[in-house]
Amino acid sequence: MRIEVASITDVGMKRTHNEDYYTYLADENLYIVADGMGGHASGEVASKLAADTLVEFYQLTKDEDITWPYKMDRQLSY
Repeated sequence: MRIEVASITDVGMKRTHNEDYYTYLADENLYIVADGMGGHASGEVASKLAADTLVEFYQLTKDEDITWPYKMDRQLSY
């Protein structure tokens, strides 16, 4: 399957700067969109940090032998 990706963000009518952030891991087909904090201080930092943290976590736990994000616990029931 071939997937084409495009992205765009818009500052909107109320803000002076954009706080949204997006990233992707093409090899893993992982696409992340982090919405800003709605005008709070450093919202752009928060959205980038959230996306970067997800990427880092995914890369650290993508081993084939791991059931993402945690190994299966057979002691748990439905």
